[in-house]
Amino acid sequence: MLRSKCVVVMAVLTGLSACLYLDGINEPPEVSMRLATDTELVYIGEQVWVDARDTRDPDGDSLTFSFTLEHSGSGDDPAPQPCLVSTQPWEYCFVPTAKVTYTVTLRVTDGRGAVAVGDPLEVHVNNREPQVDCRFDTYPKPNNHFVVGREIWMTGLGSTDPDQGDVLRYHWEERLRPLDSQTADFVMQPSDITGEPTDEDASAVRLLVVPDVPGSYEVGLRVSDGPNGENLSDLCQLFFEVDPDEEPCIASTSPDFASGTLVFDRLSVRRLEVTGVTDDLDPYPGGADGEADFIWMIELSPGEGFVELSGYGFPYLDIDGADFALNQRVRVRVIVLDRVSHDLSSCPVDLDTCALRAGCFQWITWEIEFL
Repeated sequence: MLRSKCVVVMAVLTGLSACLYLDGINEPPEVSMRLATDTELVYIGEQVWVDARDTRDPDGDSLTFSFTLEHSGSGDDPAPQPCLVSTQPWEYCFVPTAKVTYTVTLRVTDGRGAVAVGDPLEVHVNNREPQVDCRFDTYPKPNNHFVVGREIWMTGLGSTDPDQGDVLRYHWEERLRPLDSQTADFVMQPSDITGEPTDEDASAVRLLVVPDVPGSYEVGLRVSDGPNGENLSDLCQLFFEVDPDEEPCIASTSPDFASGTLVFDRLSVRRLEVTGVTDDLDPYPGGADGEADFIWMIELSPGEGFVELSGYGFPYLDIDGADFALNQRVRVRVIVLDRVSHDLSSCPVDLDTCALRAGCFQWITWEIEFL
């Protein structure tokens, strides 16, 4: 609808004023634009609505809305995504894909071609703090303790970031270890998901710790989502106790080493075998961390002394009776080894068994007679 405009004019000769009515003068629209979200904080992956419904035209003309969107990031930033929803002509919706500042500009044209451009609306995309999660990848002993010298794996794989597309970086830190722990012997190595050592925070999702002394230990993990470690999460703490590595124990053999003198036929081959070893780190049959190793020794006649069968670390020894004389008596000894060296000097060499603690045998001896 056209409005009449009254323009005041002055008569040149008479000095009188008059009101001259002119039809057809068109005024431009008045632009009003605001951010229509439930909160002032905007995040990646969430819909952002811009509302210009309060825009009006003084002449009551119909209006055409044209929104444009720009951002402050680089050309490498992913383009914002449109909202897959229907909108009114005065509405605009987009989904941020980067932590940048988006600028929305609105150009409004009325039905007779008058154009108005509103003040740009800046939309700052905020960053949410990542959520850290840390836990043990290695099972402890039944008492929930670990053992000196054992590899202890920890993981931060459960950590997350609520902002789509953010790359997490893992920051492990030593928080506590015993005063007598030596840096040269203590291992704390960030590693990637395959267990390979890494110096890159973005791939250091796992941590390897090898304690060198008994006592209390603690490590911590924070995650960040910035390239320089900014926007750190809270601290996730892992506390654990470490016990000494106890001596391995020969638990069972075949034949039973306590059954007395064995009689072997000189025309046959017989096997001496350790069938069970209990140990913190290297049990036999083997556990997750390795297997026990053995030393075999033989004394060919009483009082002669034991000679090691060097280079033979298996849990069994085959005895060929043809290698021995009729009525010959020999003693065969097996010693179970640990990855930590234990002093066996307190055991007299002539004793058939060595037990550093009651019921736990580090060596046993068979006596054999050949007939």
